Amino acid sequence: MERYLQNNTIYPHLIKEKPTPNINIIVIIPAFNEPDIINTLISLALCNKPKLSCEAIIVFNDSETTPNSIIETNRQTLKKVEKWKNENNPFFKLFAIHISNLPAKHSGVGLARKIAMDEACRRFNSINNPNGVIVSLDADCTVSKNYFTEIENSFLKTKTINCAVFNFEHDTNPEIYNTETIGAITKYESHLRYFNLALKYTQFPYAFHTIGSCFAVRAITYSQQGGMNKKQGGEDFYFLHKIFTLNKTKYIYNIYVQPASRTSNRVPFGTGPAISKIMHETELYTYNPNAFIKLRTFFEQVEKFYKANPEVLRQLYCNFDSAIKYYLKEDDFIKAINEINCNCVSKVIFTKKFFSWFNAFKIIKYLNHTHTSYFEKKAISIAATNLLNHIYNIYTNNNMEDILKELRKIESNPNLYPLQQ
Repeated sequence: MERYLQNNTIYPHLIKEKPTPNINIIVIIPAFNEPDIINTLISLALCNKPKLSCEAIIVFNDSETTPNSIIETNRQTLKKVEKWKNENNPFFKLFAIHISNLPAKHSGVGLARKIAMDEACRRFNSINNPNGVIVSLDADCTVSKNYFTEIENSFLKTKTINCAVFNFEHDTNPEIYNTETIGAITKYESHLRYFNLALKYTQFPYAFHTIGSCFAVRAITYSQQGGMNKKQGGEDFYFLHKIFTLNKTKYIYNIYVQPASRTSNRVPFGTGPAISKIMHETELYTYNPNAFIKLRTFFEQVEKFYKANPEVLRQLYCNFDSAIKYYLKEDDFIKAINEINCNCVSKVIFTKKFFSWFNAFKIIKYLNHTHTSYFEKKAISIAATNLLNHIYNIYTNNNMEDILKELRKIESNPNLYPLQQ
């Protein structure tokens, strides 16, 4: 942690007040043009109080090209946060920081999240608590009352886990959002859940949601894996898939984070842009279920690749489904497997290294490549219905609200809905 903090952070200490020795959880919240962040703080304050101390760090941020109106909103919102803190005295220590004039090239949610997580890491390091938990949240979310206590219990009771991801349900309150917006977010959340469940069906070992407001990681793990990146969107996906390969991630499905269902242009992709696009195009097209079925048949053969000579690998390749061969060239496949085999002494190690090679990024490339001219994308209602019918024996009438309910039930009760073989 000390080496990481010396070599990989952008700022020195941002918070002068020293942490108390028994702090175990620090929630970080990047904030850009978030005038309603008080709702998030109220939600946190209403949570059940954990046994050990905890903090929350908000990083208001803007860049050298941010409009003055947004900079002023950040300043005024910070004042509101300080006023709310003084008037309500929440059980967690709350720190709000405003960092302005960030370089436009890197400015965005990734950089803001990194600054906040680095500061949390630094605070845990200062009290020699490498196992302290850094929790990532967003400024437009509310959380379930068991948020702190379940995080605390999970990380204290299970010393072997170094990361956790949480359940989520986007806000579809008709008193807040119109029918069009609710319809769009229903399709988008269904797409997220469909993709994750389809990925689990392929037997990919790192099938977890990668949502910036729904994860926690130990400080030591955060620093050992190089910390958060500065990407302006998708930072959560890139960061978490580095962590997942450590095989010590837990899905805490009884913690709920509720992100707002709003349009946004603050990031290049994610919830806000997705809602805007769906509302404009009226439909959301997602990956064809058959693409995942073909991928599963490929992954089921992984053990056969272990210690296989080039001639055997060539024969195996010839028998691959044409969808896999359409993406994966024979020479590239044989070269990659040979290189993996050179450094493995068991099937277990080989399998781990194989999925470090054919990782989530490669899966996305496979899906995008094969959907250019091999597979046809499907409307989310059709794709999700297909998954529910054929993998979970659940039948729906193609109604998006019903589909989302079923997908939520499956992911909230994974032990009750085993994958069909």
